[in-house]
Amino acid sequence: MPPATFDINTTADEAAKFYASEIQGKVVLITGASPKSLAYEMAKSIVPYKPKLVILAGRDQARTDEAVADLKKVASDVDYKTLIVDFGSLASAQAAAKEVDANSFPIDVLILSAGRMATPFGHTVDGFETQFGTNHLGPFVFTNLIKPRVLASASPRIVVITSDGHQFSDIRYGDTDFGQGKEYDPWQAYGQSKTANLLFAVGLNEKWAGVKAFALHPGSILGTTLGAHIPKEVFVEAGVFNEDGSPSDKFTWKTPQTGAAVYVVAAFDPTLDPSKGVYLLDCQQKDDLAKPYAIDKENARKLWALSETMVNQTF
Repeated sequence: MPPATFDINTTADEAAKFYASEIQGKVVLITGASPKSLAYEMAKSIVPYKPKLVILAGRDQARTDEAVADLKKVASDVDYKTLIVDFGSLASAQAAAKEVDANSFPIDVLILSAGRMATPFGHTVDGFETQFGTNHLGPFVFTNLIKPRVLASASPRIVVITSDGHQFSDIRYGDTDFGQGKEYDPWQAYGQSKTANLLFAVGLNEKWAGVKAFALHPGSILGTTLGAHIPKEVFVEAGVFNEDGSPSDKFTWKTPQTGAAVYVVAAFDPTLDPSKGVYLLDCQQKDDLAKPYAIDKENARKLWALSETMVNQTF
């Protein structure tokens, strides 16, 4: 287990320094690592410790290039690659996976951090509810298609970013689309997708021999772009911000550095054992704080089967 001193106040820089020997020589693929994201913050903390290769995946080439340029200022002696993928499109996920699979190097650590939060009702290009499609189905397809590259690693690790928002909803089997939007609630839809993220980690541990998969909640973060599209009044109504726009004291707020620390722990702590917990929070395994439906193995099998049906591929 991680050091007992690692907690809500631990920074990504502190965690990376502690795990320096685990980071060195690793190939790390990070999705959603645009500037000002937690994934970028995690990357910035680990590159001084000489990973072999860091692959930043994002939807926009210019923003992904910007992130790489910034990282080179921190560590110019690391190899970097970019990968363009939009998880709101299965074709894009498939194309990106094909590009990764064409390489000979293993993927030692895969960080699935791209996602959407509390978006208005809509559909992906494939007809899936936006958050379920982008946060779960796209990464589900991408990850399964790069399985050979991941399992080529001597110690493969997959980290899926979830949220304590998973408590808002279990998987709505038979109606992931919220009655074609008639019953849509953006936070319940977010919760459903975050439950799917947790269950995906559970399923990966069961289906992929040799892999260690974890899902993490980074906490409530100030200073990232995740909720930039959400009107202030929505956050006020949800109790996240006060009327004057200041953060509500109902939450314990983190900086990007303290939010990204658990990314580093989940990715590189060699003592982590998924049989002792797949859900990480504040740099520790906290399955006791996950909703039972979100870590249930039978529910994970059920979601896996549903996901295969929805994307029309069997893994």
